[in-house]
Amino acid sequence: MPYATLEALRAAVPASGSTDHEDHTRGIVDALIDGIRKATVTLTSADILALYDTPVEVVAAPGAGRFFVPHLIVARTSGGTTPYTVPDAVYIQVGDASWVEVSSLFSVVTGEQVATFIPAAVNYATTDVENGAITIYSLDDNPTDGDGTLTVTVWYSIEDVP
Repeated sequence: MPYATLEALRAAVPASGSTDHEDHTRGIVDALIDGIRKATVTLTSADILALYDTPVEVVAAPGAGRFFVPHLIVARTSGGTTPYTVPDAVYIQVGDASWVEVSSLFSVVTGEQVATFIPAAVNYATTDVENGAITIYSLDDNPTDGDGTLTVTVWYSIEDVP
C-alpha cells in the first residue's frame, strides 16, 4: 500500500504486541523520515589560525536527550601557498568526544586537496555526546604560519538518548 507522505508511514506502524518490535520499527521509520543530514562550513585562514582559542561549530547542538552520529566527513583544502604548522592534533568532535583527527590536512594546505574520513566505531559516555555540537578544534595550541582555507562537510544523523 503506497503512503501519501512519510508521516503517513509513521502513523501506519501496526501494533504487534511486542513493544521492542514496535519501537524498533518506529526507529527505522523515523530514520527514513529524518534521514541523513549534511552540514558544510568553510574555515578561513583566520579561523584555522585560531582553532584552539575559538573552535569552529559545524552543527549546533541537537537539544537535550539527543546526540549526533557521524557517518562521513569530507574535507577540501584550497588556495594555500604556505602549509600550517600544527603544534598538536586538530579534531572534529561531537560534544566532548573526539572522533576524527584531521591534523594531516593542515600540513599540506597548498593548492587543492580532498580527504574523506569515516569515523571509527568508538564508545563514549552518553554525557560526553548528549546535546553536543559538532566542532573543529585544535587540542593544545593554535596552528601557525599557514594560509588557505578548509571546507568541511559532515554527513550525520540525530539519535535520541535511549
